[in-house]
Amino acid sequence: MTETSSSSLRVSKAYFRYLVFVLILIEILDAYTTAYPLVIPSNIIDEFLADMDRNTAQAIFSIGAGIATIGMYFVFVNQYMADRIGRKKILAFTCFGMAFASLMMILSTSFIMFIVFLFLLYLFFSSDIWMIYINEECPDDKRAIWANIIVSGGIIGVFLSSILRGVFITETSPVGAWRGLSWFAVILGFICTILVLFSLKETSTYLEHKEKEAKEKAPSFTENVKSLFKSSRKTEYMVILFLALTNGLSYLFCIVGQEYMRTQGGLSEGQVNTLVLITAALILAGYITSGITGDKIGRKFVLYFWSILYPILVIILVTLVMAGMGTSIIAWLFFGLIYSAWWGLIGGIRIVTVEIVPTDKRGTAGGLRGFISALGITSGLLLGGIVVFYLGLGMAFILFSLPLFINIPLIYKYIKETKGIDLASIKA
Repeated sequence: MTETSSSSLRVSKAYFRYLVFVLILIEILDAYTTAYPLVIPSNIIDEFLADMDRNTAQAIFSIGAGIATIGMYFVFVNQYMADRIGRKKILAFTCFGMAFASLMMILSTSFIMFIVFLFLLYLFFSSDIWMIYINEECPDDKRAIWANIIVSGGIIGVFLSSILRGVFITETSPVGAWRGLSWFAVILGFICTILVLFSLKETSTYLEHKEKEAKEKAPSFTENVKSLFKSSRKTEYMVILFLALTNGLSYLFCIVGQEYMRTQGGLSEGQVNTLVLITAALILAGYITSGITGDKIGRKFVLYFWSILYPILVIILVTLVMAGMGTSIIAWLFFGLIYSAWWGLIGGIRIVTVEIVPTDKRGTAGGLRGFISALGITSGLLLGGIVVFYLGLGMAFILFSLPLFINIPLIYKYIKETKGIDLASIKA
């Protein structure tokens, strides 16, 4: 057997390669279910909110999407259960949930139904169990690379959402054609569920921990959470939570950016499809950049870089659109880079979260981070809906991206570099 983890339990190279393959499939599913609701807002508005003026419809869509994101709060529960009953079972559960929720979205006949099923989808995606899986099995000095390899492979899901949008949604397609995009998630979700249940093993680090825990009393949920704020790295963790909050606030652009470019930017459906493809390519480039710089330079650099870049890019794009340059390639590049910056930052936040807490708290810590991020997303969308109603989308994008600048001094003062740390050596 060949060692691929610092844990005393080992996995073979062959199994590790297979694990990476399956996790990439799961990340494709996760990325797809994250992406395809982001490329159809204008179509949802056209079908369900067509009787309103566009500005009001955009505000209502933002508020409705904000309500749906409350489903993300339950990621906290998924992560905690991953600590209690294992990574494998929860990974399979979330794959099944994404498939089932996507199937339900196909059945939507009103805006309220769509939001209910979108809420259901948000219950399951972005649970990040795959992140725990790969971090607990790969070499300590290659965690950022392997995590970003999986994320980069998963970007296929974003490309597919772009390609399938072009297939199903054209200038002449019926108003409900967006439903075709859901079928891919349904099929892949059920396939991934089967693969996880019948071919993956529990992580070696988790099994090692359970052997030790069997001799001791397992901590309760409340004890797990409290211990996160009593550890020697509690300040770092609290800063990570703040970064997740500010990143969540800025998600407003990711939700309705496509609608902004179609209406204020003046793009046709064909141009929107091209824009989404460009965006997917730039997100991939961002993941690769994060992976290389994260392992070569450090995690702090990744957090700095994207926190600074995101609001600057938003301001430039809004300026270009206001200047009537929404259909220009330069505006499209800035649009894609904004998405790249958002996902690059959340990727950095995720991996640092994993690297500052011990094994038995890792799922809980990731879940709480996801909860705070979701809280930021919900707040940004609900408050953003009000701002959109009075000031428009462009101003809302700028206002909710500016808090990212606060991250810079906090990262500098409180975050310690975690590059290359031995996960098994992390103590409470």
